[in-house]
Amino acid sequence: GHLSQVPGTGDKAAMLPHQMIPTDAEVRQFSQVTRSSGPEKPFFDDLTLSTNGGLHDVGDLFNPTRWFGMACSIFLLFLNISTLVRQDIATLQSASWRNNTCSLLARTLEEKLNIDQHYFSSEFLIAYFELGTLLFASYWLACLGTTIVHAIYRAYMDRQPLNEQQVYKLWYAAGTLFLTTIPKLQSFSAMRVLQYATPTVMVPDFQNLLFTQRGQPGSRRALVFLGFLLSRICLFFFGFQAFLVKLSDVAVLVPKVNKEWHALIQVVLFANQMLGVIEVNLFMRARLFRFIFGGENGFVDDREKQRERAWMAAFMRRAWQCHGPRHFLPVVMTFNDLDFQRMILDEGKQV
Repeated sequence: GHLSQVPGTGDKAAMLPHQMIPTDAEVRQFSQVTRSSGPEKPFFDDLTLSTNGGLHDVGDLFNPTRWFGMACSIFLLFLNISTLVRQDIATLQSASWRNNTCSLLARTLEEKLNIDQHYFSSEFLIAYFELGTLLFASYWLACLGTTIVHAIYRAYMDRQPLNEQQVYKLWYAAGTLFLTTIPKLQSFSAMRVLQYATPTVMVPDFQNLLFTQRGQPGSRRALVFLGFLLSRICLFFFGFQAFLVKLSDVAVLVPKVNKEWHALIQVVLFANQMLGVIEVNLFMRARLFRFIFGGENGFVDDREKQRERAWMAAFMRRAWQCHGPRHFLPVVMTFNDLDFQRMILDEGKQV
C-alpha cells in the first residue's frame, strides 16, 4: 500500500500505510486520556448503558430480512437432525463398521476383558453419543413445550389469569427454546465437543474455575485443576476422532458420480457442523452477557445469573407484545449479539 509520513513528526522512518494515518480527532482523544495533569475528561462521554436493559428498543428489531434468516434456521435444523438420526441408525445397523480400524481402547478391552471390540469402535461410540444427546434434547424440548402449552391453555382456555411466577416460567421457557436450544441443534454433531478444547473457550473457563476455587485448600484446588485438564484432553481426542469419522464418510460419497446431490448435501452438512463447533452467535452473545451481567470481575455469580435469566424472560415477553404472533418468531429466532448491543447501549442520549 501507499506509505505516508506521520503528521507532526520529522522522522522519515515513521512511515505508515495511508489507511493507518491517525486523524486529528484520534490524536486529540489520545492526548486527553493520557495526559497526567489537568482535569480528566470522559472518553465515552456520549455512551450510556440502558437502565431498563434495552427493552424499550425491542419494537425496532424487526425487518423483512429476518424472514429469510428464520427460514434458513428452520431448514438447517431439520436437515441436520434428520441426517444425523438417519446416519447414526444406519451405522448401528450396519456390520461394515465392525471391520474398520478400532481404537486403542477397543483393542485393550478385547484383550484384557474379552469384550468384543466392535462395541467400542469410534463409529459406534460417536453414533450412540449423538443419538443419546438428541434423545436428551428431545426430552428437554418436550419439557419446554409442555410448560409453554400449559401456560397458554390456562390463560386462553380456562380463562384463568396467570400469576407472576407462571408468566415468568412461560417466557423463560420460550427464551430457552428459541435463543439457546434451537440454535445449538442447528449445527450439532459429536464434533461440538471440540469447542471445550479451543483456547477461546478453555482459557475463560479456566479463569472462572480459578475464581470459584479461591479460598479452597491447595489439595482440593490441585484435584479440581487436574480434573479440568484431563477432561479437556479427553474431549479433544473424542472430538478429533469424530472429525476423522465425519470426514471419511464425506470423502467416500464425493467421488460417486451417480449421487451428486446427495454428496453435495453431505458436504454442506459437514461444513455446517464444522463451522458450528463453536456456535459464533451463541459465543458472542455469551461474551456480551458476561460483560453486561458479570460486573467488574467478569464472573457471573448466582445473583447475576438470575438477573440474566430475568432479562431473557422479559425480552421474550416484550417481543411478543411489540411484534405479535406474526413477527415474533422471525425476531427471536434471528436475535444475535448485534441486536443485544444496539438495545443495551444508548449513544448520544441520556437514559
